[in-house]
Amino acid sequence: MASIQLGAKDGDDNYNLGTSLTEADIPLTLGTIAIGNASGDGVELDVSTDKGIMIGNGTTATVVALSGNATMTNGGVVTVDSATASFAVGGDLTVNGGQSALNFTDNGAVGATFTLFQDSTSPASPDEVGIVAFDGRDDGAGANTYATISGVIDDPSAGATFGSVAVQVQNGTGSLETAAVFAHDGSTATLETGLITTEANVGTPGTNVTAEEYGDGYHHVTILTLTATSLGAPNAGNNSAHGALIYTFPAGTHLHSVTGFNVGLTLGGVTTDTPDVGVGSVIGSGAQALLSGVGATSEDYITGQTWGVALDGTATVVEPIGAVAGLMTGISLNGAADVKALHLNAADGWNAGVTGNLTADGTVTLVWTKTS
Repeated sequence: MASIQLGAKDGDDNYNLGTSLTEADIPLTLGTIAIGNASGDGVELDVSTDKGIMIGNGTTATVVALSGNATMTNGGVVTVDSATASFAVGGDLTVNGGQSALNFTDNGAVGATFTLFQDSTSPASPDEVGIVAFDGRDDGAGANTYATISGVIDDPSAGATFGSVAVQVQNGTGSLETAAVFAHDGSTATLETGLITTEANVGTPGTNVTAEEYGDGYHHVTILTLTATSLGAPNAGNNSAHGALIYTFPAGTHLHSVTGFNVGLTLGGVTTDTPDVGVGSVIGSGAQALLSGVGATSEDYITGQTWGVALDGTATVVEPIGAVAGLMTGISLNGAADVKALHLNAADGWNAGVTGNLTADGTVTLVWTKTS
């Protein structure tokens, strides 16, 4: 029977051997190891589990089985830092948590590569050779894939392969829809997508106005949506001009191409008035029956149009037209010191029976290019 002799060294460097302890005195279950706990007592850890791994946090340790799920409850990272090491996953790899990380450390100039390999003997277009999915829950606690990034085979011809990257997002109906495809034809990179919105070099919408900005930050199509936007209260039985600030262009310079609108006007009481309605850089004001009486700048984006429909919300369409000041003059070339405001204006000799505020609903379309 094997044994362990325990003793202590005295001042003369002699060992005083104590009582022998045998294996029977330190019983351990087959396939376990003992580790001390916070109280100094030995605790058995089972390391016999198939493909078990011991995980510690500096104070305690536990063994988990990698044949099932392995959870790092103490946080931290998994690091592969050897030039010859690899991390292979035959199935799905899921990383949960707020700041979980999977690090591949490489001191080379290029850095580590994360590869999703489709090991197919019959690759074809449009195979998705790898997908990264971004999942989360909805407010009903259901699991959803909100977006994916996938690598796609466009042409698997040996020596002349073409590929692309597709970005898919949820479209509001429970389905993923391709939002953008990045590709290269051998000479030029391409981006295929739908409408491109921008937040660069945009202006500011007015009260009760929202702006949708399309373009690349320099070439803009701005769609202004007016919702019960008030131009003011007409002077019943008298001439008066009114207007509302609907947009302010950003500082700097821009070239203005065209302006158009699809707008309905609403006024209480008598609705048969036919006001003069336009779009200008200066707001309509004063005792004027026509915008021309206010001044040219009250209609320099769209010349005043005689309103031909009832003031009951019925829309009038003015097709996009160029700035009336002429090409490369006036507001067509809007300089850094020029007026940046845009107003929807109306003037009339109002019927004595009109009441309340004149309000506008609809859209105003602007096409312009930021130059500085």
